[in-house]
Amino acid sequence: MGGRCLGHHQQREANLRHRLIRVRKGIDRLVTAYQEELMTIDEIRDRKPEFRGRNRRCIANCNPPMPSTSRNASVSSGSL
Repeated sequence: MGGRCLGHHQQREANLRHRLIRVRKGIDRLVTAYQEELMTIDEIRDRKPEFRGRNRRCIANCNPPMPSTSRNASVSSGSL
């Protein structure tokens, strides 16, 4: 069962990386559309929060927070 969980974890991580790539490509397309004068700066600004939110969520899901015990240990050793 442990190998199965690892496979599930790896699949989830791959899916999250794929989503992050898609979000970043979307941002790149917006910039290109602006540079080619296909969109106005106001249209870009309207879409920016949507892409920033997606980007932040993908990154947060790819890098889950450290458990509190690890965080406490690193803080303690850093203060020496």
